[in-house]
Amino acid sequence: MEQPKLLISYKPKLDKNSIPVILWNLFPFLGVLFLNWKPESVFICYALETIVVGGFNVFRMVAVYYYGLPPKPDETGVTGLAMIPFLLFTISFLCSYSLPFSFQAVWVQVLHSDLL
Repeated sequence: MEQPKLLISYKPKLDKNSIPVILWNLFPFLGVLFLNWKPESVFICYALETIVVGGFNVFRMVAVYYYGLPPKPDETGVTGLAMIPFLLFTISFLCSYSLPFSFQAVWVQVLHSDLL
């Protein structure tokens, strides 16, 4: 029986298509450093983005499972439908663990400010 070939190493390449992505991801960091953004607020935005993107990916996985190409005869393994509960568990774990701490930090700042 032939052993499957494994990827030895992956070397990401920096090309002209990755420059806008890098700049876009540096924008919140620069906002915290120079525009007086609260790090907790930026973190909450990233956590909420995780929920939105995760929900969108669940929708895509269901659509591909029902309307996508059928698997090849030699393909085995986990189907997309079986990965949906794993994705939902991962997203819910990450958000349920991190968001309460972030919201608590933001509310403490709001309560101690002159906004109320």
